[in-house]
Amino acid sequence: MTVTLGFDVEEFDFPLERGRGIDFGTQLAVSSEGLEFLLDLLARLELRATFYTTANFALHRTDLVRRIVAGGHEVASHDYYHGLTAGFYRTAVRTHRENTALLQCLRNIK
Repeated sequence: MTVTLGFDVEEFDFPLERGRGIDFGTQLAVSSEGLEFLLDLLARLELRATFYTTANFALHRTDLVRRIVAGGHEVASHDYYHGLTAGFYRTAVRTHRENTALLQCLRNIK
């Protein structure tokens, strides 16, 4: 049996989705802590996965994206921002400029 693992990697915005405030530094810290735990677990179990990351997270935590790649995992696009960011909803249709920026960001992380 084959199992494919995939995980979303983004700025933690759960409180924003419920109308509560959370600063960007805390959003990154919460997501980073969870990602580090997950990468350690996957390494112990010798498993590989696909990580769908936002460009926003990747731009601010390139060290963790490098760790994903170094662990033999695949990195894929999860758009530029995630859902509610900085208190406002970003539409589902993203601009060409944002998607291009995401691809450039992921290409430059080695």
